[in-house]
Amino acid sequence: LRGPNDGLRLFQLPFSGAKQAETAVASYYVLEAEEYRKKKDYTEARVWCERGLQLYPGNCYLRCSLGVVLLEQEKLVESRSLFLQVHKDPEWPSEHLSVILNNIAVANILIGGEELLDEADRFSKEALEKQPNVPIFKSTRGAVLVERGNLEEGLALLRQAIAKAE
Repeated sequence: LRGPNDGLRLFQLPFSGAKQAETAVASYYVLEAEEYRKKKDYTEARVWCERGLQLYPGNCYLRCSLGVVLLEQEKLVESRSLFLQVHKDPEWPSEHLSVILNNIAVANILIGGEELLDEADRFSKEALEKQPNVPIFKSTRGAVLVERGNLEEGLALLRQAIAKAE
């Protein structure tokens, strides 16, 4: 996603609405957390998300970012809970719906259980239908299909995802 550069954003900030300003400031915490996630320092990434959430407890981007960090820390139930909150949040942009559907599906696969696998099946299918060329969505869908016993189709998607990642 491309947008205005940082200088333009700073210039526009005093003229934007409160919600837009909150999103801009909250994105600072999201980006800091992402830097630590890239370094696999999930403890510090979580700290940045939680700092942002202290200021903006309802911010869906911060909750989603924290959900990803928790997923990587294998705090699966907590992660899934945050993703479900974001999924229901009217502030979450509809164009990013497939991201949250995919994240819920990943958490569900890792937690396990037939009911969660059914939901993962629905959500991963919808995410991939909305954005069929996103490798991570292909890998999630492939994992669900393999877990459900549809090895041929699942492995084909996993191979496509790996080829795109390389």
